[in-house]
Amino acid sequence: MKGKEHKITGSKIKVGERGQITIPKNIRLEDKITSKDTLRVTHLPGGSIVIRKIEKEKPEDRIMNIIMEAPKIDMRKIWKEVQKERDAER
Repeated sequence: MKGKEHKITGSKIKVGERGQITIPKNIRLEDKITSKDTLRVTHLPGGSIVIRKIEKEKPEDRIMNIIMEAPKIDMRKIWKEVQKERDAER
């Protein structure tokens, strides 16, 4: 949070049967996280997971959401299709 000194803390939590977790109360209070807030969950290479509170969705956050939800695109396959079309036109 801006203007406030924050120390790094950690908590051990368990994942429920439906994949749910509970953010410890001290963290919710310190970061003013309520039931109406939106959090971003990011899965990093190596298995690390980062959970970040989104204050207000910024344009770059909307773009990142679209990118994360988009299916994986095989650019090599697309390029080969483009090359086939170009060859057919010649």
